[in-house]
Amino acid sequence: MADDKPTSGGWAKAVEEILIPFYRETIQPSAPEIGKIVATTTRTINAALVPAKGFAWTMEQLVAFFDSRVEPKRVLIPPKFRIPPKANVIAPAIDKVRFTEDSVDLQEMFAKLIASSTDKRVASRALPAFSRILSELTPDEAKILNAIGPGRRVPMVHLDRHYYKGGNHLGGDTIAKNLSLFGVSAHCDFPENTPAYLSNIVALGLGEVLAANTVYTNAEHEYRAIETSPEVIALIKKHEAPPDIRTDFVRSGVNLTPLGQAFYSVCVQPYEERGKG
Repeated sequence: MADDKPTSGGWAKAVEEILIPFYRETIQPSAPEIGKIVATTTRTINAALVPAKGFAWTMEQLVAFFDSRVEPKRVLIPPKFRIPPKANVIAPAIDKVRFTEDSVDLQEMFAKLIASSTDKRVASRALPAFSRILSELTPDEAKILNAIGPGRRVPMVHLDRHYYKGGNHLGGDTIAKNLSLFGVSAHCDFPENTPAYLSNIVALGLGEVLAANTVYTNAEHEYRAIETSPEVIALIKKHEAPPDIRTDFVRSGVNLTPLGQAFYSVCVQPYEERGKG
């Protein structure tokens, strides 16, 4: 019967043969070979993977990341679906995860990306671009992406300002975009930055904004909660001066794009929820 745990040979060999040449040839061509510093039953990590200076994590921290986050996911991959990791995915991921500091959510996403590149069921969706995208996310944006999921609606509103004279509409502009309470429900550390977070998620190609006044069904209470929030009321009072200057809400929302859905399946979806094939 096949062992459900990864063998030391395949994973260690893949890491050593893929990552060391990657760093030597493309990232640190002058980095000296300083030997192996650690070997576990599941892989070998070589000190030549990273430069000696300017490294955000110690090698011990990198090993701990593999031990605590990557390997538990590898164990959940049925042996028949395990494949060698994709070099153009795993190498940039390890290069960038070292800058995640104390963001558990981002580290989990990187770990899932690395593990997914070795899982035949989802490896085709583990795109090289995901390492770059993850490196451009804040910890709060990672929380929002964890909370969205496929089919999860994210109501938001834009606030427009209109100018009138003698009853005639002279034009207008947009005061604020992407106003939403989703950052609160996603337990963001800085929920007041939710409009900027949603803008970045859209800019990275993971989300798309619904057309103006395209709303989610049965979400009236969610839109009203945004429109009557203290922050939005204060914004209206600041910019509105009836009858010449009036404000108006434009309801909208954010959905995951096809790229966002692939990102979710690879970097966000809990490994325990993946099909057994």
